[in-house]
Amino acid sequence: MSSDTPTSHNFARDKHLRYLQGCLRLLPASYSSQDPNRLTLLYFVVSGLDILDAIHLIKDKQSIIDWIYSLQVVPNKDDPGTC
Repeated sequence: MSSDTPTSHNFARDKHLRYLQGCLRLLPASYSSQDPNRLTLLYFVVSGLDILDAIHLIKDKQSIIDWIYSLQVVPNKDDPGTC
């Protein structure tokens, strides 16, 4: 191994955090072309922040929770064709 070859890789934690925070700002408002995938994208963004021990960087957790609940289909009790 030559002396120019790095023996370890530096993990750019701050850059990863900025990237994940940037993705979080785009969800749910943007990514309209990714409608079927937005919830999955949110999952990976939140999971990434959690892995990096930075879940506290999510400023408005309640709006994310509300958005997730808004995606649920609530069965209509008056419609026999629903669950």
